[in-house]
Amino acid sequence: MARQFWLQDNERHNEIVVRICNRVIEIDPHYAQAWATMALAQWNMFWLGSSADDGERAAAMALRLDPNLPDSHSAMGAAHRSKGEFKEGLAACEVALRLDPKSYVGNRIAGLCCVGLRRYDDAIRHFELAAAIMETEFTASVQMANCYKAKGDMERTRSSARMAQDRIEKTVVAEPGHSRAIGVGVCMLAMLNEKERAREWAVRARLVDPENVNLHYNLACAMCSLGDVHLALETLEGMAPRLSSGMLSWMEADPDLDPIRGDARFKSLVEKVKARFAKT
Repeated sequence: MARQFWLQDNERHNEIVVRICNRVIEIDPHYAQAWATMALAQWNMFWLGSSADDGERAAAMALRLDPNLPDSHSAMGAAHRSKGEFKEGLAACEVALRLDPKSYVGNRIAGLCCVGLRRYDDAIRHFELAAAIMETEFTASVQMANCYKAKGDMERTRSSARMAQDRIEKTVVAEPGHSRAIGVGVCMLAMLNEKERAREWAVRARLVDPENVNLHYNLACAMCSLGDVHLALETLEGMAPRLSSGMLSWMEADPDLDPIRGDARFKSLVEKVKARFAKT
């Protein structure tokens, strides 16, 4: 089974992964890799708000079947990350990385947990490894740029953003409808001070996938970088009714949103979303 198949960051791909893994598990319910791969796909779908399953149950099964499988621990780390349990998520990923230091998914999720803990130097180290391991994938380099920006290192912010944007543009050439790539591309163009291109890409993103919550979240981050606080808040308020709990936990930790974190509208938005989940 291709362990990196789930990393497409695309809802349709993740749905296919879950179906394939379920079929494999029907044939061999003791196949730990199938459970771990399914858990990772479920986590991605949970983050996007398209599933109520954060992958924790499948990750726990993978761990019971094979505690020496790196992806099992990475999947559990992802489930913790979705709950905002960044310390626990990082601990799980550290086990995965002791088993396989070159695990892309282990480094990527460890980096995300470090961002949640505001441990930016550690996050950068993990994202650098992930970016080197999978040279065609853009997520890790995007996060590197975000971390350098949070540290105030603008030279490395720009170099990481350029790396990410180069990868993003190759992805968009291959898949013109890849809304996530276009959405984070807006963020990278904003960091590179290519304001007109950023706004053009933002329009394109909305046309390509107007209902995609993750895309609109990325656009809100980009608007923060461009200094358009009103539009950033307006975008977040528009998507608030559809935010997943995983996205909420990230929104509370994401340094991209620091420019609006003290705004009364942002605080009110967060409280309303929390109240919605408290009722469920």
